[in-house]
Amino acid sequence: MVTRQVGDETLSPRAYALVRSAYQVITRQGSHRLSLQDVADQAGVSKGMVLYYFKSKEHLFLVTMRWALERTEARIRRRIAGAATRFDRGRTRTVDVMDLPFTAGYDQGRIGITDGKWIGFGIDGSGNERSAHQ
Repeated sequence: MVTRQVGDETLSPRAYALVRSAYQVITRQGSHRLSLQDVADQAGVSKGMVLYYFKSKEHLFLVTMRWALERTEARIRRRIAGAATRFDRGRTRTVDVMDLPFTAGYDQGRIGITDGKWIGFGIDGSGNERSAHQ
């Protein structure tokens, strides 16, 4: 059995598949509409099976978000490492973003990394742009 590490969590293949299913549900419906039943339906398992692997919806959500951010970080690091010149490396850092339809308090959101700091911004329910910086 091959396990995967996500943050401090060691995930079995079934738990990893549930995280991927949760991510698909979040991308389709948004985090505010995430339900364990929808994740179970997406994965083709029972809601009880989801709760067997994750103690709550919040636990599943946090592991899913960590998984998504770790994947994005790895993709950014690969692109930076593969950039030919210093100019290309700087440009890669500033333009690599990930769309996040689930940013808290936003209808749509993006997150990007510039010089080791994250920048998040999105459109709230009123159509106003809001931003946050680390």
